[in-house]
This record gives sequence, structure tokens and C-alpha cells, in this order.
Amino acid sequence: MRIAALSVMALTALVSNGVGAQDISLESLLDVPVETASRYRQTARQAPASVSVVSAVEIESFGYKTLADVLRSVRGLYITNDRNYEYAGVRGFSRPTDYNNRILVLLNGIPQNEYVFGSAAIGWDLGLSMENVDRIEIIRGPGSVLYGTSAMFGVINIITKDERQDQGGGVSVAAGNYGGRQVSAFVNEDLGAGTRLSVSAMHFRAAGESLYFDEFSDSNGGMAVDADWERSSGVHSVLSRGGLRLEGRVAHRRKGVPTASYETTFGMGEEWTADSRQYLGVSYRTQTPRSWSATVGANLSRHGYEGSFPYDDEEGSYYDSFDEAVGTNYGADGQIQWDLSPRSVMVGGVGMVRHVRASYRYYDEWEEYSSFNEPLTVGYAFLQGAFDISPAASMVVGGRYDQYSTTGSGFTPRAALVVSPWSRHVLKFLYGAAFRVPTAYELFYADPVLDFVANPSLLRERVSTLEAVWEHQISSRGTVATSVYRTVVSDLIDSGETQFDNVGSVRSHGAELEVRTAGTLSGFASVAYQHSIYLDSKEHLSNAPEILFKAGAVIGRTGWSGGAQLFGESSRFTIWGDRLDGSTRLDLMLRTPDLIRGVRLAVKLQNALDAQIFLPGGYEHTQAAIIQPGRSVRFEIRTSL
Repeated sequence: MRIAALSVMALTALVSNGVGAQDISLESLLDVPVETASRYRQTARQAPASVSVVSAVEIESFGYKTLADVLRSVRGLYITNDRNYEYAGVRGFSRPTDYNNRILVLLNGIPQNEYVFGSAAIGWDLGLSMENVDRIEIIRGPGSVLYGTSAMFGVINIITKDERQDQGGGVSVAAGNYGGRQVSAFVNEDLGAGTRLSVSAMHFRAAGESLYFDEFSDSNGGMAVDADWERSSGVHSVLSRGGLRLEGRVAHRRKGVPTASYETTFGMGEEWTADSRQYLGVSYRTQTPRSWSATVGANLSRHGYEGSFPYDDEEGSYYDSFDEAVGTNYGADGQIQWDLSPRSVMVGGVGMVRHVRASYRYYDEWEEYSSFNEPLTVGYAFLQGAFDISPAASMVVGGRYDQYSTTGSGFTPRAALVVSPWSRHVLKFLYGAAFRVPTAYELFYADPVLDFVANPSLLRERVSTLEAVWEHQISSRGTVATSVYRTVVSDLIDSGETQFDNVGSVRSHGAELEVRTAGTLSGFASVAYQHSIYLDSKEHLSNAPEILFKAGAVIGRTGWSGGAQLFGESSRFTIWGDRLDGSTRLDLMLRTPDLIRGVRLAVKLQNALDAQIFLPGGYEHTQAAIIQPGRSVRFEIRTSL
């Protein structure tokens, strides 16, 4: 009831006070350009999906520093932190510690999920400076027709600033409590002769919190001290000339793990994980005045993982065990777009990916307990068409065929009807299917000590969604978006006692309502209802709050500005069936105007009331619930170059 009351109050206040958009004109709120929903540029009103766009203005105004910060504010999404990684839940579905392998994260349209675990980085492990991000497009629902595996519940595309539009650069230096330090910089330059360069870099480090875990009260008093540290860095660059584009990135992150996961020895401060990601890609897009265009590309990527886990033996001596994984792949693809009319477009493509290495190893100084290397090849083709069926309506149909050397082939369909009966209203009726191919770890991990065996016969997970969306621009006061949906997941993969297995089906249904306004007072408020159960037992899905509420507002534009965000959610169940209390969190922001030319200050207080929030852990944790980050403060100096 408390969350519902907050929702009504915030929605009413925004509708009453909102006055347009901060970085787009009032008349174009439903015409914001998006690229991810159909793999070509169209307006949000035309996109056959429920879409949210978070702009660079919002990223700066609310002080977002990671992708997880951004997603926490998006309707229908929620974040969990197990003190090692951060995880995004979408519409009532987030398996604890699934490494985000059921959402697809893109960077400028390039998939960032790796294959060994299917993981996608959304925290500091992403290693990307938010200062050089132009916008982030969030496409809810199945996206496999256009993007393939992992795009089950949503596709998130991070689009960096166009070097042609944002000349110059900037530097940001920040410091906060818990030893937090961050430096980031970006530059976008015209090198002449039509050649342009964009480069961004970041470095982050923190000592982390001292944490108490009641489950380990008999060891070191339950205190994990100097064990929550983190180090992250990354560089991203784009070099372009005409239709030719060369893009690369490197990122590395090492994180201390204070939770004593996998029954490691508590309180030693020597458990850690490390991730590294490298990517290099080249693409060429035809420059033609004709009604068609083509893009071809090739890429090479690598993901490396390491983990160190301290144990004590029966004699009281300590030793370390380690695991490591490496995924290396190269690929090539091509896409053709044919504009039949201004609103009728066909797009199709083919591609292949060769995973030349997909390896994992778990060992200590005496013995190797688990090891595999299972390369694979993927081939695919897709076709989608959007066709006018009347001046106010269009229909979208599409399909994809995939062939995996490990798990076979499959076909995935999509259909949508988009109706705009009046200039300020859009109705969308959506059907989509998606899939997730089992990861190498799920297929081939085995540990004879634990009697855990591989299961190369795993089936791909499948999901289908029906959804209706209504979007309305409220005169000069902003926009309202609402949706209702029903999702069914089949052949869900989860870990059993002896192997990974397809454990059954899950059904989710829900509704969302959001109001967005801007201007001198800009902001958003949303409420989401999401109900997820196992179809066979009718039990609630763990880590799935039924109610989400979010609200944020910023007042002021060119001078001083201040803002606040409030996040609330109802209870979640742990994997052991315990119900955790609901939670609320308040963030506060303040920014100055330019104090001297191009230099300004900002301060952000996260979890300002220091709320004690516990969220579900995973099977590797002794704790059923893990405490989330407490109050933190960050001071920042930014300068434009």
C-alpha cells in the first residue's frame, strides 16, 4: 500500500507540473529516433516494441556512472548486487547470479555478451565512460529475430556520442567515501579529409565497505573488512571515414568478494574475480541515394575470466583454488535495407560466428577438478518487413533461422501491429518469440568431487510474449506510456544437484504505467506490476518483486540544478523460499553552473537515508539474502575541452 500511494502521488505531481522535454521539443516526444527495435533508424512511435530511451542529458542530470545506474531508473527493470556482479531483472524475471545471460547488451549495435557463461557486464565491469554516451535504448521483450541468442527479455543498446555531432571533449574527476575514486575523459575530433575520431577512457577504484554477515558471526565476528574492493578501467574508440568504421575497446576489472561464496574461508579478504574484454570490429555502409543500403562487417572479440577462492583444510592450513575461462571468437555479417516507402521498410541479414575457444578450468595446486574447451560455429539469417496497411497503421512481420553446431537449429518469429489513430496517440499490439542457447558452462561443466556431470543434451530456452502498448503525448505536459503483457518461458535452464537441466516453465504477466515530463522541472514516475510463477507448482519465482515504483525529478537547467530519485519495490523471495521485506531508496543530486569557463561541480548522495536493503543471493552463497550498498557520497569536478 505504501508503494502504491507513492506511485499515485508522484504520477499526479508530474502530470500537474511537467512542461515538455529537456532535450527534445514537445511535438517530437513520440518521434525520438531509435535504431535498436528494427536495426534501422525510425521513430519511437513507429518502433514495433515497448521502448525507453535514456539521453545524455538524463545521464548527466541524474549522475549515472554505470549501466546499472541507468537501468535502475527504467520502468519494469530492477537491479540486484551480490557484492561481486550486478544483475538486471526485467518484468519479474531475474535468476539469482545468472550473469545477465537472458538480456542482450549491445555497444553501438555490437553484442557484448560472451559465450562461456553468457554474461553481460552492466556495472563497473563494463569499463565504459558514461560521459561519452549519447543515449541508451532499452527494448523490452523478445529480440531474438534480429539479434539471436540471449535477447529473451530485452535488448539494451549503448550508443556513444557521434564524433560528427559532438566536437571537443571533457574530463571528469570524482572522489567519495569507501575510498571511491574515478577519472574519465573523452575526445571527439575531426581529423580532416572526412576522417573523424572518438576516444573515451575511464578508471575506477574503491576500497569498499566493511560488511557484517550474521551467517559468519563465529568467524572474525561476522565482519568482512577490506574485502569489498574494486578496480576497473577501460578504453573505447571509433575511427570513421565516410561509410567505413573501425571500432575497438578494452576493459579490465578486478573485484574483491566479501561474501565467502562457494563455502570459501570467511574474513580472509583474498577471494576475488577478474574479467577482461577486448573487441575489434570493422564495418562499411554503402553511401547511396537509392532506396536501398547495405552494411558488411567483421569482428574479433575475447573475454577472459579468473577467480581465486581461499579454503582451509582439516589441519587448519590455508590454500587457494582457482578457476578461469576464456572465450575467443570472430565473425562476419551483412545486412541489406530496402525502403519501399517512407514507412515501409524491409531489412534482412546473414552472418556467422566462429567461437574458436570456449574453455573453462577449475583447479588448485595439486589437482585439476574440471576442464573443457568446446569450440562451436553459429550461422544465421533473418528477414523483417514493416508495411503500411493504412495511413494510420502498419504491420511488422519477421523471422530468423539459426544453426548451432552444438545444439542444432531453430526458427524464431515476430509480428506487430502499430496504429496511430490520432497524432498524439500510438497503439501497439506485439507478439514476439526468443531463445537462449545453453552456454558452454551449462553444457559441459562437470566436477567429479561433487558428482556434478555435464549435460550436452540441454535444450535451448524459449520465450514467447504477447503485449499491448499505449503511448500518449499529453499536450505540453509530457508523455504517458502504459502496457500489459503475458510471457511464457519454456525449458528453463537451472542448476540441479547433479547437473544443469531444463527444469520446467515459467509464466509472467503484468502491467506498467509511466509518466515523463521535463523543462524547468523534468522527471519521470513509473509503477509496474509483475507476477511470475512456475507453471507446474504455481510457486512464486524467486528474486521477482511484484511491485516496482520509480520517480525522479530535476529542477533547473542552465544554472544551479538539484534532483532526487526514489526507488521502491515490494518483497522478493529468496531461492530458499524466504520472503524478504520490500525496500525504498532515495538518491539526491546537486550541480553547479560553470564556476570558471567550462568547469562545474556536482555531488551525488546515493541511498541518502542509508536504508538497510537485503536482496536474494544465489546458490553459491551461504547467505539467503545479501545486503546492498549503503549510503555513499560522490564529489565530482567536470570540465569541457
